[in-house]
Amino acid sequence: MRGKVIAYNPRNGMGAIQVEDGSITVAEFIGGCDIEIGDVMQGDLHQDGGFELYNVTQEEMMDVSIEGTDCSRQMASRLLQT
Repeated sequence: MRGKVIAYNPRNGMGAIQVEDGSITVAEFIGGCDIEIGDVMQGDLHQDGGFELYNVTQEEMMDVSIEGTDCSRQMASRLLQT
């Protein structure tokens, strides 16, 4: 499944990904990843926990911890601030 990074908080490494089905997944990007708004991510975006996602835009694998799936914009915004 693919999604596009629509928001990113560099202070805590949290990013919101708009999934191709319209839902929003919030993930913590681990290990000093250079994430940019608009990056296209590919992987299991509907499962909580630690995973690797492929950043199609930057052509690299990234370790993430998915903190929320099927989030509303309000919930995603709250998770980005924690």
